[in-house]
Amino acid sequence: MKSNQISLRSRSYNEKEKYFHFHKTHDEMVYVLKGSGQMLIDGKWIDVKPGIFHFNPMNRVHATKNTGKEHLVIFSIFTPSMKEPDRYFVDMK
Repeated sequence: MKSNQISLRSRSYNEKEKYFHFHKTHDEMVYVLKGSGQMLIDGKWIDVKPGIFHFNPMNRVHATKNTGKEHLVIFSIFTPSMKEPDRYFVDMK
């Protein structure tokens, strides 16, 4: 696999923040490394913990929130490789 085909990112959530968003030109794969939380999947909040893997296809609204007492740490893989910002926020009150 060529290095320009994927991008790797790690993110830590320390608050109850949740940002509803989607990616127009990238698929995102998420692996939970540490902590507990929830991910918005197909319009429903699903509990996640270390070892959970989830695929977010492009153009599907998703979000992640921390529900535990420690940081929620995730590892994201984007394909194709992200060369420009591709996060579009959605208001879902």
